Amino acid sequence: MFSTEWAAVSARIASLIEAGHLFLRSIGTGEHDEYGMSSELLRNAKELVVHIARLQARYANELPDAARQCLFDSIERMDQSFPPVPGLPAFAAAVTLLASFRTEFTHILIDTEAVARSLVARAFAHLQRSIIADEAFKNRWKAVFSEGEIAHFPLR
Repeated sequence: MFSTEWAAVSARIASLIEAGHLFLRSIGTGEHDEYGMSSELLRNAKELVVHIARLQARYANELPDAARQCLFDSIERMDQSFPPVPGLPAFAAAVTLLASFRTEFTHILIDTEAVARSLVARAFAHLQRSIIADEAFKNRWKAVFSEGEIAHFPLR
């Protein structure tokens, strides 16, 4: 469930960055923020921080230490650094913080998942080698497997 919620938050951050680029390009052509779009985009950024805080509250205990710490530190930084006064500089600061968080958090998650996959692959390779190399182990494995290994390892 975490990965689904993170994917949605990450996609929303990416969309906000894209909207910000469009907005900043229009400002770059000499236009002014006559319609208050920077305030609207900043409001959206602040809502994202609320969603990120919810992720932390729901899943902190399930996340690897590095990911949990990144969430905690980033939320704290965003709470302290989000400018209270709306406007173009405030929006640029907010989006930069969100983009930086997204990059760091995604990297930590991907790195952690790669390590976990590597450990699982290594464990299965060890199991295969043990079954092949140790006749007694092989016979015990076959016996347990034929009886249905769940009978020997009840689920809690």
